Amino acid sequence: MPAGSNRADDAQLLSVSCATTTQCTAVGPAYDDNTRLPPEYAFSANLTPVRTVSSPLAPSGAEGKGVPGGAVVTWQAPADDGGAPVQSFTVTAEPGAHTCTTKAESCALHGLRNGHGYRVVVTDRTSYGISVKALDLRLVIAGRAPTPPAGAHLAFSSGRLIVTWHASSSPAGEPVRYSVTVHGPHGVVRHLATAHLRVTEPASVSGTYVVVIVADNASGSSKPSRVQASGG
Repeated sequence: MPAGSNRADDAQLLSVSCATTTQCTAVGPAYDDNTRLPPEYAFSANLTPVRTVSSPLAPSGAEGKGVPGGAVVTWQAPADDGGAPVQSFTVTAEPGAHTCTTKAESCALHGLRNGHGYRVVVTDRTSYGISVKALDLRLVIAGRAPTPPAGAHLAFSSGRLIVTWHASSSPAGEPVRYSVTVHGPHGVVRHLATAHLRVTEPASVSGTYVVVIVADNASGSSKPSRVQASGG
């Protein structure tokens, strides 16, 4: 509390900075009476830590989600801040040294190439220094998964099944391929992969055919589109 005060709540601690491992300084506003409005003056006080101040541990539990042109990264504060409060976190994506710095436990990286993987590193900073070790995140793929294929249609012609559909939407730089699964009568299943919007399969057996189409790009897979028809 400030000199001359006899009340423990006459001073409010706002921040602490540590210049060395054994000496810190606290600052904040102080008050002369019970009104507490406005602050009468600022105060500072030297603090001796109960333990030696050290660099903080790295953040934990980082996760990354690709978005068009970037990624959103979240994490948790370190289990041990080294004795000084964490002031900021910095996220770096390599290659390219894309960074974002924040006081929160989440930030967005911009300028990433859709469909490309990145190594993400998260560090934290206190008034004493930066975390000695960084948190490495698995590769984050910038972009997003494609939309489900729409307009799927089945037709039968000369003993063959013709499957067509409309193109899925995908960010620029993320080409789409389609996984097509044909479930025919009597448990017959065929799997096909194509970059086109049409496949043709034998359908010499009469019965119901069910086709499931999934769009894939570098960022993930769409929800499946399903269509069925009888023929053969």
